[in-house]
Amino acid sequence: RVKPTPEEIEIIDFIAEPIQKLNRLTQISILQAVVSSPHALLAQLEKMAINRTAPKELAEGVRAIVARMKTTAKLEGLTTLVEQLKKDQGIQWRMVIFTCRRETQTTIEAFLGDNGIRCGLINGDSGSRNQQTIAKFKKSPPDINVIVSTEAGSEGVNLQAANILVNYDLPWNPMIVEQRIGRIQRLASLHENVCIYN
Repeated sequence: RVKPTPEEIEIIDFIAEPIQKLNRLTQISILQAVVSSPHALLAQLEKMAINRTAPKELAEGVRAIVARMKTTAKLEGLTTLVEQLKKDQGIQWRMVIFTCRRETQTTIEAFLGDNGIRCGLINGDSGSRNQQTIAKFKKSPPDINVIVSTEAGSEGVNLQAANILVNYDLPWNPMIVEQRIGRIQRLASLHENVCIYN
């Protein structure tokens, strides 16, 4: 379990009242972004401000808070998990992190890279690079220890080299969660147990 940072609570307090004046679909989009990451929320609000579906003051206020943020609760929790895996499994550990938002994927990749953790991306724009990422992930020892994937990796991709799956944010459709789990919990897995963190 992770406890939100003061800045994350500040963001929630800042948007709570203004979003109640917006239509339901706009509210849902904002709530999906806020549970993903502060950067995803900021990107969503900036796009909405351009399209005039949300007030630009909302995006400006969130931008000011995000600019002061050093980290997030989820990134800190991810750090704790990675440190435990390194301690328990040496260089052989492998983790797949799923997120719904591209901005969150980029944030995770940058954070892990800054902390010396080798990672690769799977998303809808990567094409052939996705297969290269998977090949690096499956090597023994792995060239990369973490794959950070958007929903592009939740179907039709075999990632059974991993024994840790992190649902960094949860989709609102529970079947997508099952599809994500199915990427690593497969018959060809060498792992007796698969751990899933939400």
